[in-house]
Amino acid sequence: GIAATFRVFFSPTEAIDYQEQITINTNTGTPQYLPVYGSGVAIPIVETLPATAIEVQAATGHGRLISSGNLPITERGICWNTSGDPDLEDNHLAYEGSEDEFAITLSNLMHGTQYYVKAYVTNTLGTGYGEEQSFSTLWPTLVTSTDSLPDFGLVPVGEESEPQSFTISGNNLVDMVMLSSIGAFCIACHPDSAFGSQINLYPTDH
Repeated sequence: GIAATFRVFFSPTEAIDYQEQITINTNTGTPQYLPVYGSGVAIPIVETLPATAIEVQAATGHGRLISSGNLPITERGICWNTSGDPDLEDNHLAYEGSEDEFAITLSNLMHGTQYYVKAYVTNTLGTGYGEEQSFSTLWPTLVTSTDSLPDFGLVPVGEESEPQSFTISGNNLVDMVMLSSIGAFCIACHPDSAFGSQINLYPTDH
């Protein structure tokens, strides 16, 4: 009889499970089949989706898992920074669910700032990142109802004029608005409140 040793290597082209066979033929007799098994694995593939719900200090980042790499997923989430090409060394939040498509609220952002975001997914082989997306947080804005108040005219010293009024409208306010006046002009916010040289208002006050 004769004996020969053969070596077999496995080179997967996809991150899937393989089940194949090696066929052994002779000129006489029945062919023999040797089953072979293996699993191709890879770093996950993930897509970064555009950010939504962009506000002054917050936004929502989105990601979609394309392939798990044929391995268990250990974490998925969003990473971000203000300089570009974010990774897990930067700000990041993990998603607590297991859905392929996920969304995470990014908070405590700076207003009027451009941010760069990537979705990421980690399996036991490594971490995959989606393409970079960017967005800019909003600026707070204030608008007054008039560019200038009418002339108060001639007012005797020691007396007070009739008050005039104007309106301030704010959008995306997150902090205090301070009104101040100097000299002989005083301001008040409500008809029954005292006049003074400074008023501090907060968005939750009105």
